[in-house]
Amino acid sequence: MGEFGKPYSKAISPVNAIKTDTWGAFCHVFYRKNLTFWGCNKIATYADKVVRLLHMGALKKLPKRFVLRSKDLERRLGSRVAIKRETERGTVQSLGAGLYASPSIDPMTAAVIAVAKYYPQAVISGRTALVIHKLSDHAVERIEVDIPKSTRIVNKMLEVHRVAETRLTGISKLELEGTKIKIYDLERALCEAYRLDPAGPEFFTALKRYLKQKESDTKRIKKYDEALGTKVLVHVMQELADG
Repeated sequence: MGEFGKPYSKAISPVNAIKTDTWGAFCHVFYRKNLTFWGCNKIATYADKVVRLLHMGALKKLPKRFVLRSKDLERRLGSRVAIKRETERGTVQSLGAGLYASPSIDPMTAAVIAVAKYYPQAVISGRTALVIHKLSDHAVERIEVDIPKSTRIVNKMLEVHRVAETRLTGISKLELEGTKIKIYDLERALCEAYRLDPAGPEFFTALKRYLKQKESDTKRIKKYDEALGTKVLVHVMQELADG
């Protein structure tokens, strides 16, 4: 109750004040209107209880495994302050570039899922594709994606390659954490390894791992070689001949 027994308006109710992140206004209203009835410690104690209850309720609404943009997470938790608090507590992990995930998801996996959710035109490429296909153990600092030249993506989490339509071949879909991602298939990823390190150790590591994973699809590799100007097939045939 407020002054002279009048109820608080929606704009200055404690719950509404905290939800809108107006902590200073909340304290000011309570201090001014209730100082003669409450001590400062009681105000703080009551406010802390309300904050805890609000955050507990918001966290219960989050899926156990999630990847969300900051604005989507803010809508669920109530404020940016709440996001910062839960990140510090370890109940939410920051991926950077305004993206968050549950801490139970590997950061790289979460970042790839974020690409699928928020940048559906992007195709996972380069070393990121090689790592996902287990053709490389290379450390991934930023998620590599290919997009058509006619489009544009700006995000610090991504290394974006704007490519010709002819390069966007061999796109497949792979499921990660219940989310389908767009990624180059194994043979196309092998061509990525060749482009990154032509006939070098990184390429040959990828080639040997590819041949252990499956029987070589020479027709598909030939098709990609012709489209991309790579020379993967000759190395595949040589590796098979060497046994």
